[in-house]
Amino acid sequence: MTSIKKLEIIKNQDSIFKWFNDSIIKNNNDHMHRARLYGNYKSYCKEKKYFIMKKSEVLYYIYEKLGQPLKNCDYIYKGYQLISLKNTLKK
Repeated sequence: MTSIKKLEIIKNQDSIFKWFNDSIIKNNNDHMHRARLYGNYKSYCKEKKYFIMKKSEVLYYIYEKLGQPLKNCDYIYKGYQLISLKNTLKK
């Protein structure tokens, strides 16, 4: 892989990193649904004019950071909160 291609991949993955840091916070009294994460990510990227990565890449990044979600009636991450999009765009 060329160094230009590597830089392009890193730059594209930066959108996931920025979204994750702006949108997901630790909150022991809350939970977030996995199904809402990618839609929130895409909206965030559209507003910020970032490159949108594939859903599988975004979910893989989340798995690396938070582990597998709990399978209840839905897939959820306990102890985390997804901040509303309008709050993340104020930053």
